Amino acid sequence: MYLQSILIALCGCTVLVESVAVREETSHSSSDACKSLAKRLPNSVFFPGSSSYANDNVHFVQSSSQNSTCSVEPQTVNDVGTILKTVGSLKVPFGIKSSGHIANANFSSTSGVQISMTAFDNVSYDSTTSTVKIGTGQSWDVVYAKLESLEVTVAGGRVPGVGVGGLALGGGFSWITDQHGLTVDTMVAFDLVLPNGTFVQVNNASNPDLFFALKGGFNNFGIVTSFTMTAYPLTQIWGGGITFNTSFMNEVNSAMSNFSFNNTDSKAQMIGAYSIDGTGEVIPSSYVLSILLMRPLKSTLAVYLFYDAPTKPDAFDAFLSIPSLTQDVKVRNFTEFLLTSFGPAMHLPLREKQHAVPILKYTTSILETIEKEVDALYNQAVADAKQIENVLFSIEPFQHPFAHSTDSAYPHPSDRQVTPSTPSLLYVNADDESYFENALKGLVKAVQSVSIQEDQSRSDDLYYPNYALADTPLEQVFGSSLPRLRKIRHEIDPDNVMLLTGGFKFI
Repeated sequence: MYLQSILIALCGCTVLVESVAVREETSHSSSDACKSLAKRLPNSVFFPGSSSYANDNVHFVQSSSQNSTCSVEPQTVNDVGTILKTVGSLKVPFGIKSSGHIANANFSSTSGVQISMTAFDNVSYDSTTSTVKIGTGQSWDVVYAKLESLEVTVAGGRVPGVGVGGLALGGGFSWITDQHGLTVDTMVAFDLVLPNGTFVQVNNASNPDLFFALKGGFNNFGIVTSFTMTAYPLTQIWGGGITFNTSFMNEVNSAMSNFSFNNTDSKAQMIGAYSIDGTGEVIPSSYVLSILLMRPLKSTLAVYLFYDAPTKPDAFDAFLSIPSLTQDVKVRNFTEFLLTSFGPAMHLPLREKQHAVPILKYTTSILETIEKEVDALYNQAVADAKQIENVLFSIEPFQHPFAHSTDSAYPHPSDRQVTPSTPSLLYVNADDESYFENALKGLVKAVQSVSIQEDQSRSDDLYYPNYALADTPLEQVFGSSLPRLRKIRHEIDPDNVMLLTGGFKFI
C-alpha cells in the first residue's frame, strides 16, 4: 500500500517519486548505517523493541508513522554532523522528526534511519536582545509554558503537541500573526548543520540566501538544531471555545463572515470548525480541535476565540449572543487557553489526509458550501461502507497576516493576503488511502471553486506548505520562490544528501 499511495501521487509531484526512487535503490544499506552509527554514537542509537525506538518513530497519526531500521537521538551538533555524514556516504534514507505532527507520510518518517531531535529542547530568553532561542525538538506548548513566567511569548503553533521544527520550517500561523507576521517572519537566526556535516549559524547578514531558504523551505538545506526568534510581551489573554448546535448554523456563519470582513482589531483571532464524527464518540485530540464534545451529536460547529489582552473585545459579541451548547471563554493564562480549549496532544491509531484551501475572506456562501460539502463527503463515505472517523473543516480568518511579510521561501506578499482553511479526514483502513485522498481533493475543489466565484480565491493562489497534500505540485506551494530555492539547494547540497529524506524536494 505504501508504494501504491506513492504511485497515486505521480500525477501531482514527481519530486516525491524521484526521492522515493533513491530510497528503493539504497535501502539495503540502512542496517549498515545503523551499525556504523551505533559504534560512533553508542548511547544514542535504538533498535526495534526498545521504548526509545518506539517513541522516536511514533507520529501523531498512524498513516505518517513508519518502522525505521533504527532510530538515533543526537545530543550535540557534532552528533548531527556525524549522522549526516554517515547516511550521506552510504546513501541511506532517513527522516527528521521534531514532534511528528505532520500528516503526510515520509515527510518526517522513514524505513531507514529515523533521526529524533528530542534532545534539542532548550528554551532560553535573552532580555538584552528580546529574542528566544528554541531547540528543534521542543513543542510549542512547552515553549509557551517556559516563557510565561518571563511574561514574553513567540509567534508559534496554535495547538498543543505541534513541534517547533516542522512548523517553523514551513511558514507558521500563530495566534499573534496579525500583530507580528508568520513564524518565519519573526526569525532572527538558525543554527544549522549543513548536508556535509558542517555547523553554521545563519542570519540575514551572514548568508541571506540560506536565511531566505530556511524560512519555509523545510528540510532541504540540512538539519536545523535551534531557532532564534523575536520575543513579544505577554499578558493574560481572553479566550476559549464555544460549541453550537447546528440548528444555529446560519447565525454562526453570519458571525464568522462578519468577523472575517469587518474585524479591525489585530489582537482578535479565531478559528471556526465544522466537524462530523463518524462514531458519535469523542476523539480526544488537539488536531480535531476538541470540538467533539457532545457524545449524542455526530455533527458539531465550534469557534475558538482569542484576544491578546485580559479584556473581552467587542469583535466577538456576535458569537457570544448565539445560544451555545458549551462555552468556556474568560480571562486566563495563554497556556491554560491552549490546554483547556484544545486538550493535550495525543497519538491516534488512525490515518489522516489533510490539505488547504487558499481564501482571502469568508462570505456566507463559502461557509455554507463548506458545511454542505463536509456533510456530503461524510454521507458518501458511509454509503460506500468506508470507516470514516471524522471530517473536519477549519476556517482561519485573519485581518492582515502578511503585513509583516519578509523575504521567505514561502511567498506571502502583503498585496495578496490569502490564508489557508484546513480540511482534514480521519479514517481507519490503509486500503482506503486513495479513496479518501480523492474525496479530500474533491472537497477542496468544491470549496475553492465557490471561493473563486466569490472573488475570494484564485486558481493560482498558493497552498500553505504545512497543510498541503504530499502530491501538490511544487509550483503551487512555493510559486515564484521555486527557481531560487532550487539554485540554493544545489549549491548547499551538491551530493544530494537531503534528497534521501522525504518532503517537498527542490530538484
